[in-house]
Amino acid sequence: MKIWSISDVQDTGSYRLLLCQSANGRRYFKLVSVHQNDHELPVEDQALSTYPVPNHLLQERDIFRIAESTLLISGEKFLVDAHGIWLTENEVEQMDKGMAYDRINWATTAPPFFPDR
Repeated sequence: MKIWSISDVQDTGSYRLLLCQSANGRRYFKLVSVHQNDHELPVEDQALSTYPVPNHLLQERDIFRIAESTLLISGEKFLVDAHGIWLTENEVEQMDKGMAYDRINWATTAPPFFPDR
C-alpha cells in the first residue's frame, strides 16, 4: 500500500487525503494540501477526497483512526480493511448484504483489487 512520508506533513500545513484507485484496482491514499485545487491534481487515479485531516494523525500514519474521525467531502464515512484497502460506507453496506461484487455500486469505475485470503 502506498502511504505518505512523515516528512511530507509540515506542522504549519493543512492536508486532506485523496482516496485513489490505480488501473489495476489497487486502492491507495495520496496526501495533498487543502490549498491545492482538484483541477491541478492528476485525474487518472483520483476517486474521492476527505475533509482536512488533523496533522497528528497524518504524522502517526494511522489510517484506521483517520477513517474513524474524518469524513469524505461527500459527507460519507470511509473504512479501511485489514489489508489497508479503503472502502466507502456504501460499498461496505452492500458487501455486508451479500451483494455480488459485479452488482455493487463501487465508488470507482471498476471494483477494487482484493488480495486472496
